Amino acid sequence: MSATPPKTREAFLAAPLGELAAYWLDLRCHPELCTKVVCAPLRLMAAKHGRGRRLEELLARLRCAQCGQRPARVRITDSAVGLDSGGNHVAPRALWELELVP
Repeated sequence: MSATPPKTREAFLAAPLGELAAYWLDLRCHPELCTKVVCAPLRLMAAKHGRGRRLEELLARLRCAQCGQRPARVRITDSAVGLDSGGNHVAPRALWELELVP
């Protein structure tokens, strides 16, 4: 299990990516525009964008590779959460998750 996560949405958003490397982002596009769902490890985002970059800075720049829109829903979680096209979980459920963008 990973280190104890920050307790609030604001604490996660203000945290540098390097401190969140054990966690994952669950990104959902606008269902009426696009069906893209991505579960991205923050360790890879920290390596690509810099360990010191804050999560809120990264989220402000994220765009869907398929439709070009910002994610409609963003959650941070302790593990990869995969869904198939029918909305069924295909990866183990996360122990916890926190919604960052409604």
